[in-house]
Amino acid sequence: MSFKKWTWRDQNSGTHWLRVYLSVLAITLLVWFGQLYQRHERVRTNSGTVQLDSVVLQGDAIQGVEVMGAHTDGLLSRMYHDWKHPAAHQLNFEWFNHERVPPTIRPLQGLVHPHLLQPMRYFFTQMPPGEFRIFVEDDIDEKPLDSGPCAKLFLKEFHKRVAKDNPYAIKFGAELLIPLAVRASAYSTPDPTKAHLFLVASCIIGQGQQGHHIKVTARTVQEQHHRFWNDGARHAFVLTGDHGPCLLFRERMGENEFFRNKVKRWHDESIRNATFLMNEGSLHGGCYDPTKDFTVPTTVIHTNTKPVCAPTVAKDRHLVFMSGLTSSTVRRRLVDRLQDHPDVFTPTERVLHEEFLCFMAASDFCLCPRGQAAWSPRLEEAIFMGCIPVLIADDYEPPFSHLLDYSQFSVRVAQDDAHNVVEILKTISDSQKIALKTNVQRVQGLFRYTSLLAEHDGSDMTPAILFQLWLKFGSHPYQQSYS
Repeated sequence: MSFKKWTWRDQNSGTHWLRVYLSVLAITLLVWFGQLYQRHERVRTNSGTVQLDSVVLQGDAIQGVEVMGAHTDGLLSRMYHDWKHPAAHQLNFEWFNHERVPPTIRPLQGLVHPHLLQPMRYFFTQMPPGEFRIFVEDDIDEKPLDSGPCAKLFLKEFHKRVAKDNPYAIKFGAELLIPLAVRASAYSTPDPTKAHLFLVASCIIGQGQQGHHIKVTARTVQEQHHRFWNDGARHAFVLTGDHGPCLLFRERMGENEFFRNKVKRWHDESIRNATFLMNEGSLHGGCYDPTKDFTVPTTVIHTNTKPVCAPTVAKDRHLVFMSGLTSSTVRRRLVDRLQDHPDVFTPTERVLHEEFLCFMAASDFCLCPRGQAAWSPRLEEAIFMGCIPVLIADDYEPPFSHLLDYSQFSVRVAQDDAHNVVEILKTISDSQKIALKTNVQRVQGLFRYTSLLAEHDGSDMTPAILFQLWLKFGSHPYQQSYS
């Protein structure tokens, strides 16, 4: 094989210059399309309203809230986040009013990440029966979930909650309530051979170190249904302890740079491939993996009925509500800085939980700082009472963060800027606060659980959890990891 030697005559030939012209033209077109795409990415509005199909969104809410350099993108700025997905080009919300759409999903127009609109529409309005099936596994088959030791433990703690006014006695109850809700749904199957997913009902409800019990449960599941185990890739566990499958690890230590980057020990390595539904969404320590796990609300809200607040409480409004144990450095700093601040209300003595909630309802913003773990039940309480939650927990994914655009109904403040949180919140305009509060009310159903003694009717978090499980385990073109 011989090659022609390149000469200056070749460079000056007409063919060469034609190629140069076409190359320049192609580069120009690419730059022009790139600028057009960036212009779409930067779509924002600072005033007025924007009409998106059947939904009208206030411009201040769409823009999002700039918090000390940590910008939370709004809906319009993310419309073209995934330009390959059809939902990114056409935001059609009409299907939210379909009769098959559960009541807690209908208000989410404009609050769901745009790239999920297409799969949500298919799941809730078009998917034929039987296309997705879940087998709920009791850790011990001879003791049924709804009447066995787990239910008895839950009811014992539930009655303690009422008798002793301890709302957090059952904050780990999702380990029972989620499997029960899934079992009562149309997606449950008693036949493991037809299941796409195996949901393991491992009930600890905060009793001791959760991982120790999980080790026993995992061994039991593997022995009873070993032919379906497959390294746990098709199994999901509900782990609502502070650190899920890992050893107990206080976040006070986690605030130290050395310990924050330290990988925590697991109780049982055999379940590493399983999916976890967790309260704790901290990205440190290796317990929560956002590519396969997802976070769920804690079980402090079991009712639609809000407490009747005294007129004096309702009239005495505050900008910021803050309460909770000083169980972390962040909380101690907040207390030291804000306990006497005129714009911050903090109960000076123990009050009944209903009165506690009324104080939250009388505030514009409710602080939700990290404690012994990144998550806090303050988030669910704030949303229940219509107070704008202020998340102060770095590298933390709150419940349903894969599904919801949190910038539409909450504010995030970096831990290093927590001492300036009041000044930061004062920069949020009245119209922004109105939009955020309106959206808080629209997501309330997703942060509520159905009581053990009530029927499941789709008016709680169940539909959102089922959708996320289907998105991960179902056979469909939308299958993806969560990262």
